[in-house]
Amino acid sequence: MKRLKDAIQITYGTIYFVIYIAASILQILLAPILVVYAWIKIAMIRDKKKRDDSFGLYNEKISILKDILGNVMGAYLFNDVLIKKDGYKFGRRYETISSVLGKNKRLGKLTFVGKVLCYILDKIDENHCEKSISYDNIIDKE
Repeated sequence: MKRLKDAIQITYGTIYFVIYIAASILQILLAPILVVYAWIKIAMIRDKKKRDDSFGLYNEKISILKDILGNVMGAYLFNDVLIKKDGYKFGRRYETISSVLGKNKRLGKLTFVGKVLCYILDKIDENHCEKSISYDNIIDKE
């Protein structure tokens, strides 16, 4: 029975590894096509305000989702380099890197490198780390 349980666990991990590889390949191949297609469709919107709003919202969604992906993919490194051992951890699904940085900034748990990163982000967008704190993990405004 223990062998069966071990085999199921290995299979579970293997399945997600294969899905990860397939998704990565599809993203590399399709992302440029999908983004250009969306931008063309948005550019064809006649109303300037609606076009500008659609373009901004589309790019915001993509940016946030990439940020969330970075939070999950970089969790082990970020937890070691950007926050103190007892800080609020990176790697939660549906949360951005900036949200985790903001929470750790409030808690006083950023390392020197984490403080520098927050400082840079805050210079680009005033008070970015604190404004990015998410408690409900809602990423889609529609």
